[in-house]
Amino acid sequence: MVAKPKQTPAASYVRMSTDKQETSPEQQREAIAKLAIEHGYEIVATYEDLGVSGNNTEKRAGFRRMIADGSTRKFEAILCWDQDRFGRFDLIEAGKWIEPLRSAGVSLVTTTAGAIDWTTLTGQLGYMASQMGKAQYLRDLSANVRRGQDRVEKLGRWTRGFAPFGYEVDSETGKLIPAKPSEVRILKAIFEQYAAGKSYREIAAWLTSQGVKTRRGNNWQQQSIRHTVNNVVYRGHLAYGKSTASKYLPYGSPSGDRINRPESEWSVITNCHEPLVSQELFDRCHQRKAKNKNMTGPKSKNRYALTGLLFCKNCGSRLCGTSAKGENVKRYICIDYQNSRGTCERRTVKEDLVLGEILKAIRTEFIDKFFGSAEREAIKDQMREILLEGSGDIERNRAADRQRLAETEGELEQAVNAMLSTSEDLRPLVEKRVRTIQDERDTLTDRLAKTTAPAAEQIARAEERIDSAIRWLDRLEAIVGTEYDPPVLAEMLGQFIERVDVDIERVPCGKRSSHKLRGGVIYFRAESFPAWAVPVSQELASPLGTSCFEALD
Repeated sequence: MVAKPKQTPAASYVRMSTDKQETSPEQQREAIAKLAIEHGYEIVATYEDLGVSGNNTEKRAGFRRMIADGSTRKFEAILCWDQDRFGRFDLIEAGKWIEPLRSAGVSLVTTTAGAIDWTTLTGQLGYMASQMGKAQYLRDLSANVRRGQDRVEKLGRWTRGFAPFGYEVDSETGKLIPAKPSEVRILKAIFEQYAAGKSYREIAAWLTSQGVKTRRGNNWQQQSIRHTVNNVVYRGHLAYGKSTASKYLPYGSPSGDRINRPESEWSVITNCHEPLVSQELFDRCHQRKAKNKNMTGPKSKNRYALTGLLFCKNCGSRLCGTSAKGENVKRYICIDYQNSRGTCERRTVKEDLVLGEILKAIRTEFIDKFFGSAEREAIKDQMREILLEGSGDIERNRAADRQRLAETEGELEQAVNAMLSTSEDLRPLVEKRVRTIQDERDTLTDRLAKTTAPAAEQIARAEERIDSAIRWLDRLEAIVGTEYDPPVLAEMLGQFIERVDVDIERVPCGKRSSHKLRGGVIYFRAESFPAWAVPVSQELASPLGTSCFEALD
């Protein structure tokens, strides 16, 4: 009986990225099985990476397991369809994966080129030449795709799949055009609510309650609201290159992970389509975003709800959260003392104590005192007088705005005609003039729309802002009575409160001192209340609106 020739233990490796033109996994498996039979290999292990690019080795789990097993010589050869199935990495990275295999005596065998010899100079040079060609192919492909996109984008066409909420893509021009009016109204409401002080979370919850979905059919989240109110597409511009996951572009990501690029490196094509929000509204949203950088809004990992909100009345420094080792009590300590030890005395206060005093002060010294039913009627009478006294000036201003708006329409038509007939070198100047006129027209249109509201509507709007403040306090009081989430509570507090100056007294107690909360001053955000509704008195000396409080012993 003739003994069977000894077979060489081998691993089968199959990879396919998302490219539909590549050889299918089933075809690769059949070719590898045929190769094994014809050349005496016994497949003892199988590894696969489906839907993963050959240059993204970090995400090729099957490949990485294969390298680990090969380095301990669990097989003597790797069988795959082609060299680029093994990997499309460049020479530097290729060495990282080949060296452990070569040291263990493991070779690479492909169905298209046979065995690849990594041990001889000739074999290494052949592999290098082929590998560099495949890596360069990816670089050239990436650059060519980017050039093609740049060419289309400069024409103002949309190339990003789903159109942004509020728009749809014109099938003939490829440009963005306004979607149905109801959707455009919702889009504008998102901007208006954010500019008026609503948080990302509140706007997303409102949209969900109305049954409004995103372009992908999902519920709105904070991140999608943040992206919307910061997106220049709603001013008629297209911004490209905000982020990249390319490993081959000059500004790419070496790891292949998506990274954000600085705004100075974006490519912005202006005035590509009809804007859905005015420059004035867009700017108001950005101004609020800038203010929010200094608001309480702590990071999600923050354990202290009042971080960034409390200040030491003695020295003016912030109070930062702290807790003793093994103690589950949240306290705040003057950061000036913590950092300098000597500039300010050690002053601490418990979170539950100061939070309770803040809410009680807002309720009794501000809401009940100035926004009770009698006070509201007095505020309405005051506002009617203001509107009546200023009605003559308002109408004269409206007449001037209407006249100027008619003039801008004529100027805009002339500028557009000039742009069509002017030479290429002068066109940028004419385009700039067109944008200036458009911005002025939008500002005038918005101003006229706002001043057309009757006095009753303006009063109702102001009263709604007061009701919003009262509902806000009701929610706060309900949350504080539970196991609250510090970031959620901090976001709510930051909607209406600018800062709280806390008066902490050090009381000698033998060789040590105890700390007693004596009171403080609450500073409210100006945009959170109608300016005329915040009284000015000895206790409320700031135009922002403040409320003093004293803590009971």
